[in-house]
Amino acid sequence: VSALGALKGLEAQRPAVLWYDAHGDFNTWETTPSGFIGGMPLAMLVGRGDLQYLRGIDLTPLAEDDIVITDARDLDPQEAVALGESRVTHLPKVEDLLAAPLPDKPLYIHMDVDVIDPSKMPGLGYPAPGGPSVEQVLATLRRVIKERPLAGMLFSLWDQSKVTDERALQAVLRMVRTVAGT
Repeated sequence: VSALGALKGLEAQRPAVLWYDAHGDFNTWETTPSGFIGGMPLAMLVGRGDLQYLRGIDLTPLAEDDIVITDARDLDPQEAVALGESRVTHLPKVEDLLAAPLPDKPLYIHMDVDVIDPSKMPGLGYPAPGGPSVEQVLATLRRVIKERPLAGMLFSLWDQSKVTDERALQAVLRMVRTVAGT
């Protein structure tokens, strides 16, 4: 849900959104089986469901055509239908980003690190089996930042209390360095 605030701060740039996530985050209060608000922010951003959070920060919904979500391998049934019927671009494999057209505007990147295979990324808040490697994600980030200006980036769902080694921290730092060009 922190993406709402981040995009409010970037609103003047009118960025498109590139959403990396193992989950769709495309539920609404009417479709969610769990009632977990963390599964709704992308739907909220495009004006689906209850708009009280957008109204609360005076954020105009984004056009579905300006949203690209990649992976989203763990979708609830109604969420999958809603995403499939939307104009949001869904790239089921992160590697699809290597060749897919990107919106022609600055990008806000939402990096939910649970997009990465949990066997390679310990400490995930909501792990979902499968997913790309850190290297595959890095390759797509390199392509994206080479072709589009970066408006902003947010990392989410890494739970340090669940981490038993340095792999997760190193993976996140590699992503930050890649985007920062260092």
